[in-house]
Amino acid sequence: MNTYSAEPVEPAAYPAANVEAPTPQAPKPEDPEGQEAKIKSAEEEDRILGQFRQRFNRAKEHTREWRDEAKSLYDMRAGHQWDPEDEARLREELRPIVTFNVADKYIDAVNGLQINNRQEIRYFPRKMGEPNVNEELTG
Repeated sequence: MNTYSAEPVEPAAYPAANVEAPTPQAPKPEDPEGQEAKIKSAEEEDRILGQFRQRFNRAKEHTREWRDEAKSLYDMRAGHQWDPEDEARLREELRPIVTFNVADKYIDAVNGLQINNRQEIRYFPRKMGEPNVNEELTG
């Protein structure tokens, strides 16, 4: 037997692979109750999908203002601080578009303050004795 051929392999040749393949099921005759259940489940799926879309759109509209502000703030941090109209006008006048990212140094300073002044949570025992639980909770 050639191992590289496209011929089917006998299951007896490999005892570990001696597993019966699932036999295909014969198609069942259509019953009207099964068809009705399919229609009901399709209507239920449509109802759930419509409800999902409605909730998604409401959530999207509710957070629209916040997302717009967040995008502009992320752009500010990344150095994209010019309005498109101002940038186009400067290009039209052949003037350089210079950006001084002053906000970045303040953001880095606040991040550094938060890292250096982290609060540490410590647990102390109320009574003298075994402090094992308190030491585990403290970390």
